Amino acid sequence: MKLKMLTEGKWEKILAKIDEYLDEKGTLDLSDYTRGLFAGDTLNNSGVFQPEIIDSQQKQADKIKTLILPNDAVSVLCQNDYWSTSCFSQFKSLTSIKGNITHIGDRAFYSCSNIVLVDFPNVTEIGDGAFERCSNLNTINLPNVTSMGKNVFLRCSSLTSADFPLVTKISAHTFYNCTNLVNARFPLAVEMGNSSFGDCIKLAKVEAPNINSIGYGVFNKCSHLEHADFPLVSALDKSAFDGCESLTGVSFPHIKSVPKEAFRGCKKLKTLHIPNVSSVGECAFYACASLEKIELPKVHSLKQAAFYGCTNLVSAYIPKLKTIGKSAFSLCRNLESADFPQTTKMADEAFSGCNALVSVAFPELTNIGMWVFRGCDHLVSAVIPNAMKIEWMAFYECPNLAAADFPKVTEIGKEAFAKCFVLKNASFPAAVKIYSQSFQDCTSLHSIAFPLVEEIEWGAFSGCTNLIKAEFPAVIKIGEKTFSICTHLKTITFGTEAPKAGINSFDGIDSSQTIQVRIPKHAAGYNEKWMKALQGAGSEDCDSPLIKRNSQINTNITIMFEEFEENE
Repeated sequence: MKLKMLTEGKWEKILAKIDEYLDEKGTLDLSDYTRGLFAGDTLNNSGVFQPEIIDSQQKQADKIKTLILPNDAVSVLCQNDYWSTSCFSQFKSLTSIKGNITHIGDRAFYSCSNIVLVDFPNVTEIGDGAFERCSNLNTINLPNVTSMGKNVFLRCSSLTSADFPLVTKISAHTFYNCTNLVNARFPLAVEMGNSSFGDCIKLAKVEAPNINSIGYGVFNKCSHLEHADFPLVSALDKSAFDGCESLTGVSFPHIKSVPKEAFRGCKKLKTLHIPNVSSVGECAFYACASLEKIELPKVHSLKQAAFYGCTNLVSAYIPKLKTIGKSAFSLCRNLESADFPQTTKMADEAFSGCNALVSVAFPELTNIGMWVFRGCDHLVSAVIPNAMKIEWMAFYECPNLAAADFPKVTEIGKEAFAKCFVLKNASFPAAVKIYSQSFQDCTSLHSIAFPLVEEIEWGAFSGCTNLIKAEFPAVIKIGEKTFSICTHLKTITFGTEAPKAGINSFDGIDSSQTIQVRIPKHAAGYNEKWMKALQGAGSEDCDSPLIKRNSQINTNITIMFEEFEENE
């Protein structure tokens, strides 16, 4: 039954006789009523429809379940400020609304939690937040919409599909947290705004073949999305597919860079087609555990943690790579080789924990950062001929590294080769300083020679239980416990000037052991006091200011001097 003729069209008049105007289904049909029949702001002369309910008439308003707007109305607006409730949210029982309007204003139906159906076939424009938090909305008919503002369907948790054939731009947060949205169709859209589908955890399919720009977090945590088919995309923003756990393949032939966290946590991602990318951002493919092979022919830069935790990655072909960021390949446990002929910079932890890594080759690299190859259990060969400095723990716990040949390295960092248990050959002809514990527990080292080393820090060779011979012709300072627990050490060669020796230099060596110290003839400073200090006598008046009394020093080691000609 349609509404009877009114002499006045104010809502208070309608609601006062609401039982006369509703049909048996609770429908209020205002379709035949024109602007002149509605006094005040309910339907103004511009065709703007804005109902208002006073508190005393709330019970009458709650009887309305379906509202059909006047044919003369062209727009629906919310008369309240942005942070207040919508005009229509006052209709507590309203489940569906229909009409021939062409425009829906900002927040017009904000938080209308009971609305299930919206039918506006002539609407072309929808304002910001128009249906935001309509938690029961599951059916929408808006076929002629060409423009939508931001947050339009934000948190419409019952919405299952979205089909907008004429929309060209999907604005920010349009469908954010629509937790039951399964598919979306936008055949003409060219742009997706920030987080437009973020947290749509059931979204499985998006048809938008003309998209060329994807904003920040567009598909963040869309855990059911399996495919990303956007062949025209040239711009991709950070976190675009972050947390898309079901995504199996991506193809973006036109993008030039992969931004920060773009595919982070895409644990089923196996295929990657990004042939024109030149840089990969921070955490871009973090924890993509199913990725097995990457081919990036134009990439010259990998940012921090770019492929961190790609536990099934076996091979990486990046021939033009120049810069490798911190932890770029950390915990890529199945990566077998790293051959990057143009790399000149590599940050800390780049390959830390790559258990399957067997060989590395970096012919242009000049600095080996901290923890770069730490824990690479199967690393056998490291060819880095132009390296000049090795940082702290660079090769720590590489138990299968048999040789270390670095002709240009001048400084060997703290614990750089500690616990490299099978390391037999260490060649550092240019090294001038060895930091603390650099070769600690390298139990396979037999003979070492460092012709230019001037300083050896604390415990540098401690625990090298099979070390027999050591040569340091240029050394001027030896740190504490340098040769601690070197239980097979027999010969040390020093230079023409007696080095200052730290306490406990031979701590932990059996008292019956004899160590032969070879020095050049006419060498200076090798006197009785120096020998006693080296033996651990701890004399307070010895020549070296580093020698102090210490009862833990073994005082019974036998040290014998042998003079030799310097040209021998």
